Order: sequence, then C-alpha cells, then structure tokens
Amino acid sequence: TRGLLAEAGVTLPLTIARRRVHLATGAGLPSRGPLVMTATPPLYFRPEATGLVVSARELSDDGDLTRIDWLATARDRAVHRLPVLENARFREAWTGEQVATPDGRHLVGPCPGLDGLLLATGLAGYGIMHAAAVGELVRSWWAGDGDALAGAFDPRRLTLG
Repeated sequence: TRGLLAEAGVTLPLTIARRRVHLATGAGLPSRGPLVMTATPPLYFRPEATGLVVSARELSDDGDLTRIDWLATARDRAVHRLPVLENARFREAWTGEQVATPDGRHLVGPCPGLDGLLLATGLAGYGIMHAAAVGELVRSWWAGDGDALAGAFDPRRLTLG
C-alpha cells in the first residue's frame, strides 16, 4: 500500500510488521479445533493439516531477536497455553509482512489526497476473516450509502505525513 500510494504522491502513516509463523508437529497434537489467540502475552495457534501453526505476534517486529530466540519465546508461550506442545518439533513455516496503522484499525474508504480511490488495507493479517465486512464497507463507500462502521475505518482519520 505504501509503495503504490507513494507513486501517486500520497503518504499515509503505515508501518510494515514482519511476522514469523512456525509449525509445531508431533504425536498427540490436536488435529481439529479453533484459532486460539491471547492478548497477554500475544500468541496465536491453530490446527493446520500436519500440526499446529504458532506465532507470537509482537516478537516478529524485534530485529534484535534471532530466529532461535523468537522460536524459544513463542514455544514457551505456546506450551504454557497448550502443554501437549512440550514435546513437539517446531520449524519455520513462513514469514510475511503485514501493513499496520498507528491506531491498529483498518483503512477502508476514500484515500486522503487521491480523489476517486478507495482503500481496503491495514487489515494486519485479518483480511480473510474480515473479507465480507470489508467488502460491504467498500460497497457502502462506493454507493455513497454511508455505514455506521465506515467512519471507524475511514482513512481520512489519519494525519497525512
């Protein structure tokens, strides 16, 4: 988003957060179940085809942590929440980037400084979960209907940089 907007001469206060996700495998791990998220300390895990996907969100932003340090901390947090992970094998599954806003809310609506462009960004990895709602907000902006939630995600709430 930042790069595309920069080409159009628009700067929004967006940051990029690197995320590391690991796969825990081994005997006794649940093969079904919900996505589990904890706020303190930040952690999530969910069943995947061959194990559990595990991530400790804010650690991925710390460039001083080595991959081994990150994995050890994420593993400790996960074992605390799900003790069966004590004997699991953890390996890196993937690393990616997420666009984040200063207030942690999505940007869905008119792009400040660029008439005619609607944004749907800053979903911070939740896009697949929020796709239907974001689609409805974009439709609402496009049709000019207005929506009770639209103002909460209006990109014009951010100060242009």
